[in-house]
Amino acid sequence: MVVINNIMWLACMLVSVAYLALSFIVVRDERWLAMGITIIGS
Repeated sequence: MVVINNIMWLACMLVSVAYLALSFIVVRDERWLAMGITIIGS
């Protein structure tokens, strides 16, 4: 059960990193907007 829990945490972290990277790619120069999207998304 511990292994599954750790894998789920890892998947959650990877999705969060992907979301952050995608938000920065989409808004490009508008850094404040990317930060806002990240805060709302989390």
